[in-house]
Amino acid sequence: MQSTQITLHNIRRSAALSARIRDLAERLEAQHPDIINIRACISHGGTPASKAGPYCVTLRVRIPGQELAASHESRDDVYVAVREAFLAMRDELVRAAETARRMAGEATKAVPEP
Repeated sequence: MQSTQITLHNIRRSAALSARIRDLAERLEAQHPDIINIRACISHGGTPASKAGPYCVTLRVRIPGQELAASHESRDDVYVAVREAFLAMRDELVRAAETARRMAGEATKAVPEP
């Protein structure tokens, strides 16, 4: 993976939160080495000082030929939203790999044997 970009909206920058996101991004890359980059956007419905409003995490992952997106929202805990968004992205990557394998299999079937 070339980079993990983290963007925060209405939430204070936290070394612990950034470290958690980078750790989960590294785990994702270990399972799916074709990842080119990951963009994580974390937003909070309230003000940076308040606890009101949901935390929303949106992930965009670029792999060769496409960009995948997954998101999750949690009313109480930003770490729950981060974890669930990464789990959803893992599922998206699995589906994309299965589709690529299926299409590669169909392409080989389409080529007539000599």
